[in-house]
Formats: sequence, structure tokens, C-alpha cells
Amino acid sequence: VDAVGACMGIRGSRIKNIVDELGGEKIDIVRWNDSSKLLIANSLKPAEVTEIALGFELGRATVVVTDDQLSLAIGKRGQNVRLAARLTGWDIDILTPNEFNAALDVLEKAIRQVEGVDSTIVDQIVAMGMVSVMDVEEVGPEPLINELKLERELAQRIVSRCVEEARKVAEQQAAGARKGGRKGAPTGE
Repeated sequence: VDAVGACMGIRGSRIKNIVDELGGEKIDIVRWNDSSKLLIANSLKPAEVTEIALGFELGRATVVVTDDQLSLAIGKRGQNVRLAARLTGWDIDILTPNEFNAALDVLEKAIRQVEGVDSTIVDQIVAMGMVSVMDVEEVGPEPLINELKLERELAQRIVSRCVEEARKVAEQQAAGARKGGRKGAPTGE
């Protein structure tokens, strides 16, 4: 059974009657899924989602969409992403591939500067859904200690390094906003 088709009815007759009763109010029908990634992707349709990173410690989903899908995913005055966040229970950040990759690059460079960090640790941090230095700053050392089994001292050095880099990124974003640029991903340079 096609659940969405059953809700809509033949040529949208069921949904059209409801829309008429509600005075033309728009209705979105979203296919439910137990997988948070699929539910988030379905809730942002018709925008095509490229990638989703779930950060369970933050309750945040970072969604990557192509440049031409960005305004569709965000919606008028952010309405689509807000509704998707309410529906799914996740805070949703929407980024373009360039913004996402730039944030990952800054995170990787910052973490690799910490003595005792190798590519495995970087990959594990990203796999936890932390895709920027701000994410690591926000969660603090405890998830790194508890989930990744890092020593407390190493976890604290990683977080401290990310805090320093996050300040630089925030300053760059503020400078970009003053120049009238779009708030984008950090460059880390």
C-alpha cells in the first residue's frame, strides 16, 4: 500500500477536501520512517538531500544539499526547515557541500594539531556527528571520554584546541556578516 497515495486519494481528492475545509491551508504529507536519517530526508522533500550527519550528543542533524536545493530545503523565511525540525525532533542545520567540507577541513586541521591524535580519532569524532569545531566545543570532553574511550587529558586538549579554532571561525563569520556576505561555513584560514 502506498501510504502517501492513500492519504492523498485519487488525483488528490482526499487532501483537496481537507485543504478546502481549512481555507486553503497547505498540507505536507511525510512518509514516516524509524530511521532518523530517512525521516529527516523525507521531511525536507521535495528538496533532495545529499548527506545527513546525526550528532546524538547535540540532538543536531547536519543536512547537506546542493546549492540549487538550498532555498527549497530552507523554505520561505526558514519555514520548511523549522517544520522538519519540529516533526523529527532534531535541530537541523542545512549546509551546501562546500560549507560542509570547509567545516570538516577546519575540524580535521584543528584536531590533528593536538599531539597524540591520529586519523582514526578524527574519523571517530566525525562519525559521532560532530562536523565542526563548534560541535566539539559544545559537547565538551565527556562524549570523547565515554564514547571514544579517550584519556581525559587528550580529550580536554582536543576540546581546548577546538574552542580556540571556534573563536577564530566566529570572528571570521562576524567579519563576513559586516561585509554583507552570507553566513557560511568556516574557512579556518
